[in-house]
Amino acid sequence: MAFNFASKGWFKTIEDMETAYYGYAPSSLVVKDAPVLTTTTGVRNAIYGAQIQAQLNMASNTAGALAKKPWDKSGVRLVTAKTFTDASPALGQTKGGATPATVKPTFAVINIEPKTMARTFEMSSAELAMEGKDDVLQWTDLVDYMRQDVLNDFDQQLLAYADTVPTVNMESIDRLVGSHDEVAEATNSLDANDIDIWGLDRDAADSYAAGYVNFNGGVAQSLALSQADDVLAHIMPFWDNTKGFANKMWLTKYDTNMRLGQLINTQFRHVDKMPVQFGVNGIQTFPGVDHSNMMASYQGIPIVPDDYVDNHYAATTGIGKLYCLDLDHVWIQEAMPFQYAESDEMLATGVLGRRGIYHAVTELSANMFKCHGKVMALI
Repeated sequence: MAFNFASKGWFKTIEDMETAYYGYAPSSLVVKDAPVLTTTTGVRNAIYGAQIQAQLNMASNTAGALAKKPWDKSGVRLVTAKTFTDASPALGQTKGGATPATVKPTFAVINIEPKTMARTFEMSSAELAMEGKDDVLQWTDLVDYMRQDVLNDFDQQLLAYADTVPTVNMESIDRLVGSHDEVAEATNSLDANDIDIWGLDRDAADSYAAGYVNFNGGVAQSLALSQADDVLAHIMPFWDNTKGFANKMWLTKYDTNMRLGQLINTQFRHVDKMPVQFGVNGIQTFPGVDHSNMMASYQGIPIVPDDYVDNHYAATTGIGKLYCLDLDHVWIQEAMPFQYAESDEMLATGVLGRRGIYHAVTELSANMFKCHGKVMALI
């Protein structure tokens, strides 16, 4: 059934997609009591798939903070050159009566193809026959453990180091928020092609395809609030004017988050906590709303800590990088939400036992680069 839905452009919202695959939208589902008691295989599969999809949406980490959208097109068009320059805006025309020539920006097409996320696991027939013993792993325990493993894998792929060029895995935020300057600096540990996200060539001038990177030439630097301000000053001009600081987030590792707290708590005027909620639409701020997470913030932007944030600089490592993301222009695009399937059929699975698999078809997607920034080379 699954691939009958994928990539057909039928879904306008992620809830529509979830309802088609699961029979209901599980965005608010956190845990299903005793799912192993369900006797119908199809229902059981839907429960496990819906459970991991719901937890993916609501996790207080990078995966939960990014909005989920159904797959609608495999690529974007990006403006590579403006129609005017600041020095000579072209609106005036002569009185000669001639029709003005067409003026338009220059576009580049970037293809974004979905990736299959999958984790397979099995248990032998001999082990399954001994499930009643206390010292033998039960199949249901294995299914539940692998669900957590898949969630961790998903988050780690989103936060992989930029030199991890993906083949079957998703692109990473470290590659999304990248610049040719990182490669051009000899002391940095990135090589050519390391930040060519979605096949985009960033090995030469990449003015339209570059995020802003404060990396001190790859030389170690101590974290300071001025670095975060420097990132904001360079990326704010590319934010949507009507939204300002709304729908933005800082993303960093726990060690950097602690360091930010030490710097921020010395400022008595600073409001260091703000209520946010994680859901299918990503992270959103909800002043005055109960049952939300209290997150630290800087400049009115919530700080999301995630232990998988990369910390590479030059030839060694320090504390985690600090990203600032415009969530209006980066999201997780899903052609198929997480599904769960299992089989005892030896000829199909190739094992004398039972095999299960979690799988989804998805990719990190974005339609702008210059609205995102990061601070790196931190110690």
